[in-house]
Amino acid sequence: TARLKHLAIFPRKVDFSCFGYHPDLESRLTFQEKWVLAPLGIRVNAIAAGPTESGALTGMMGLSAEAAEAVKDEERARIPLGRRGVPDDIARWIVQLAGPASQWMTGQVLAVDGGLGLA
Repeated sequence: TARLKHLAIFPRKVDFSCFGYHPDLESRLTFQEKWVLAPLGIRVNAIAAGPTESGALTGMMGLSAEAAEAVKDEERARIPLGRRGVPDDIARWIVQLAGPASQWMTGQVLAVDGGLGLA
């Protein structure tokens, strides 16, 4: 879990990203910061990623392989597309948001979660 208490804007360094999860953080951050940064030509968008294969269950969270597999099975059962994401599922949307096709897009949170947010 990541907690973001404040965001400091440094005019000379605009390449800023944060990764983590906190309920509703992405939407609050993008909604508030778009008004501050849009006049500077900086777009603020976020990706709300669903459960993704990363090794975090056994690594960062310290679960046993069996416990991690049980969590994954439970998540797969709740995801309408029936599988956990892979890093490339998320990476494609990051590239899309950074590209010219989204130059008129700001303040948005894209759910890339296999439909989990709808379940």
